[in-house]
Amino acid sequence: MFASEHWGVVPDIMTVAKSLGGGIYPIAATIFKEEIQDFFIPHPFIHLSTFGGSDLGCIVGMAVIDYIQKHNLLDHTEKMGRKFRAGFDSLLKEYPSLLLEVRQKGLMMGLQYTNESIGPRLTKKMAERGVIAIYTGNDPSICRLMPPLVITPEEVYFVLNALDDSMKELSKEAGLGKND
Repeated sequence: MFASEHWGVVPDIMTVAKSLGGGIYPIAATIFKEEIQDFFIPHPFIHLSTFGGSDLGCIVGMAVIDYIQKHNLLDHTEKMGRKFRAGFDSLLKEYPSLLLEVRQKGLMMGLQYTNESIGPRLTKKMAERGVIAIYTGNDPSICRLMPPLVITPEEVYFVLNALDDSMKELSKEAGLGKND
């Protein structure tokens, strides 16, 4: 369920938030190894939470986890991730002057563009086509795509088509070189 599991890493402490509430209710959780519990029990106020102690938030969080398991969303995200990857591979071949590389784990995806101006420009073009994708604040040459786990194949193709159309339009504009 967590990215760390793909590499066999067991973190001492991990925080989860936004997705735990399924976009319905704010909740956050801190997950830690059992041996760390020995410290937290005698020191319960060492960690405070903005969204802690919410009965309704806990009910929503449990329902989200139940939904993920019942609907096998982990396998679904892998399948949708492969569809994205096939589309990205085509875009890498079609637009080498724009797209440098793709970084991806399931539906957590980053597109590395050839220069910093492309991220903001492509973000705008994607929004005009109904897709929310944002360039990263610390590196505008990278665009983040993080769709919901329940994305459908049709929605994957919608995003890929919007990306293709945006890149096609952008490729006709000036200032796209690696050193521009």
